[in-house]
Amino acid sequence: MSNLNVDSITEKTTGNGVHIPGHVLQTQFYKSNTYLSSSNTSWSNTGYEINFTPKDANSILSIDVSLTGLGINNNGSLSLYFNIYKDGVAHQLLDTHWGYVPGAGTGWRILSGNWSTNVNATNTTARTYALYWMQTDSTGYRTINNYAGGGASNAGFSQMRIMEIAQ
Repeated sequence: MSNLNVDSITEKTTGNGVHIPGHVLQTQFYKSNTYLSSSNTSWSNTGYEINFTPKDANSILSIDVSLTGLGINNNGSLSLYFNIYKDGVAHQLLDTHWGYVPGAGTGWRILSGNWSTNVNATNTTARTYALYWMQTDSTGYRTINNYAGGGASNAGFSQMRIMEIAQ
């Protein structure tokens, strides 16, 4: 086995960078324990947003969303939809019919969910990724970071993360 010991790695051409395939170039987070509630039946921004500028146009962006305390309260069947928007435009649908319980009746269902998707960076232009949500039925409402069925205790947190991975 060989060892390679170096004190520094310097790029040959200024501004070109050093890229090792599979290496994480940067990571950014949005993390919150703020209680959110909505009953919109059209796409609305959760406030989970990350302003992101890729370092390499050929990289992959791994977008991960982890939501806790997802609450659903309704008088019938209700599903949540989640979508990643890029610069205000729907970009990557994450889920439809999440939390769907047909004819579940009234009351709270508190759940958690994790979603991941990979997208191509395509350029090094700054952009904003945001998590949007909507529900399928206007008779109830949904929440994020709801740990007591009414938003009384926000002990945990939810987050969105973007990792740029060199190719």
